[in-house]
Order: sequence, then structure tokens, then C-alpha cells
Amino acid sequence: MKKIFIVGCSYSHWYDGDCHNESYPALIAKHFPDCHVYDLSEPGGANDSAYLRLRQCEENVGSPDKVIIQWTHLGRANIVMDDSHTPRFPFSDFKTDAVDGRFTNYTYFDDSFKSNKSVCVTPSLLDNIVGTNKHRRLAMFAESTLLSVKTIKQFFSWYLNSHQQRWNLQKEIDLVNAVYGKDNVLMFDWGNGYHHPGSDLEHSITVPSNWIGSVADALDNKFMALGVDDSPHYAAEGHLEVYKWLSPHIRKLLNANI
Repeated sequence: MKKIFIVGCSYSHWYDGDCHNESYPALIAKHFPDCHVYDLSEPGGANDSAYLRLRQCEENVGSPDKVIIQWTHLGRANIVMDDSHTPRFPFSDFKTDAVDGRFTNYTYFDDSFKSNKSVCVTPSLLDNIVGTNKHRRLAMFAESTLLSVKTIKQFFSWYLNSHQQRWNLQKEIDLVNAVYGKDNVLMFDWGNGYHHPGSDLEHSITVPSNWIGSVADALDNKFMALGVDDSPHYAAEGHLEVYKWLSPHIRKLLNANI
């Protein structure tokens, strides 16, 4: 059975749209039963953790045959707070479900698990409200680094908007393609427009030939309408549209006559 590793953020995950087993990674597992889908999408996940997640999944289940990556916003960072070689997400915290009661080829990250070995720094984390889970995560980060919450906020307010984030994305793109091979990797973004000629990012990120575009462009005027919020995150209907767009590219990726 071929192994497909999928990396993404909350846009690829099912949690915000309350559509477990109906997200586009689950639909890939459903429609390609000869493949086992390992859904490594993580709410808040940053681009700079893409290869880390692939590598740690590989250490547990072996090398993937194919990789699909949904790139996200530049203004995010993943910080590992543990010096050991313990996987960031112990694989015991991944679950394998039967999709539609028939397929047991879908393994996913359960968002109820919150690692104490790392933190995803996003603008919303810096705008935490006392007493919330995000505030507790920021306090944990401060305790681990021996820095004040104020200092952490000041630094990352600059860092998340710095040009370093573009270089971090370029390194991830080049690294994933080099390790797994461009013919085995499919890339796209949600609505960032990294691939747009003439955009602000055109001369700072080299978009490879295996990057197929963005969901925003593919769905056009339906992109925001399908959202359950303004991000937009999708529920089952939106994930189905994403799957329909991806499916011919996935068939080509798998060299499958399905």
C-alpha cells in the first residue's frame, strides 16, 4: 500500500470546520483505498515545520511514496522546546479511523493533543487573552525559555513580519523537493498567492514546477463563500471542492488510472 504524507495547517485539518472524516485528506483516503494517508496537518502549523513533520512520520512508519503540502501564511513560526530526540508528536497521539466505516487507511493528528515540547507562534498567540488556552501556551513558552511574555511578544511581533520568513519557506520548499523528489511531491497554498507573477513575493520565493497554485484561485468566487469563518476554514462542502480540484493532480502524482 502506497503511503501519502499530507502536511498542512488548520485549513487542511478538520477541526475548525467540524468535519472529521470529511476533510480533503480523508476524502483522498476514501477515494484512493490503495493508499494509506497520513494527515500531518496541524492547526496553527507553520511552514518551517513541514520537513520536521515529514521526517518524524517517516521515522515511525517508513518513507512516504508521495507527499502533498499545503503551504500557509508566512507570519508563523514553530519553536521546539525540547533538546531530546523525542518526536514532537508522539505517534501514539495519532489515530487511525475507518472512513465511512469501510476504509482504515486514514491516520490523522488529533487536535485535542497539545504538545508540551513545542509551540506554534502565530499573531493570534501574541494577542492572547488571559485565561485562554493560547495564554497558557504562551506562559509555557515563557517558562521554558526563561524570557518574559513581554519580551517574547516584542521579538515575535518583529520576527513574524521579517524577510527571514520568506527564506525559511524557500528552504523548506527546496529541502522537501530535494529529499523526496519533485516528481513525488505536490505543493499548493490556500490563499497566499505565492505563485502570482508580479506579487510582492515573486522575487523572494522561487515557486517550483510541482506547485499547482492556490485554493483561492482554483475556487475563485466560491473561495470565501464556502468558508465557515473569514479565514476561511472549510466544513465538508468546502473540503469536497478542494478535493475535486486536487484529484486530477493526485492521480497524476500517483500515476493511477482511477
